[in-house]
Amino acid sequence: MRDRAFHAGVVGVEPSADMRKTAEKKARGVPNVEFRAAFAHATGLDARSADLVTCSQSFHWMEPVGTLAEVDRILKPGGIFATYDCDWPPVCSWKAEMAYEKLFGLVKRLERDLPDVRDSFVRWEKSGHLKRITDSGYFCYTREIVFSSTEDCTADRFLLLAESQGGLQKIRKTAPDAVEAEWEEFRKTVRSLFGEKRFKIRLCYRMRVGVKPEGA
Repeated sequence: MRDRAFHAGVVGVEPSADMRKTAEKKARGVPNVEFRAAFAHATGLDARSADLVTCSQSFHWMEPVGTLAEVDRILKPGGIFATYDCDWPPVCSWKAEMAYEKLFGLVKRLERDLPDVRDSFVRWEKSGHLKRITDSGYFCYTREIVFSSTEDCTADRFLLLAESQGGLQKIRKTAPDAVEAEWEEFRKTVRSLFGEKRFKIRLCYRMRVGVKPEGA
């Protein structure tokens, strides 16, 4: 591990200065973690220097051919690539889930129909992650793993989870009038359902895994 970054143990690669700032703040005081400005297809890390490469709810924003080639380059033989995503919405009250689906049904239509939104990004469907990983030819073993985590939640947290979704954020910035009425309706529904109480949600995840051959 000659690269100075890998003395840290964990290296976060993120091109956005705002995202790095947030990550650094959250990791403050945690030993053996550092962050660098780079992209998934050009990390700047040493070849065969990583035991594990992960993408947390982000692989769908990465051009897959270049990203997987870079993953292969930096992984050690026998190393693991794992990309994981949440299934939205979290499992909780069926009424809250229906309200979520109604709001994001509109978001998906607006992403398709508004040129300023549609032309501002490229996204690769999550349902194709495993096939792209398998078809790359870099891995001797691939599969999808499904799991969940039960966590405490409040109305505020549930709203923040919804508000964090990239499609909703983009539309609220570029065409707020197209979604604000539905967003306000969603907020009122969530607050009327949960009030100030704490409740349980189940966050469901899909992880797609690839293992690099030992002799590669």
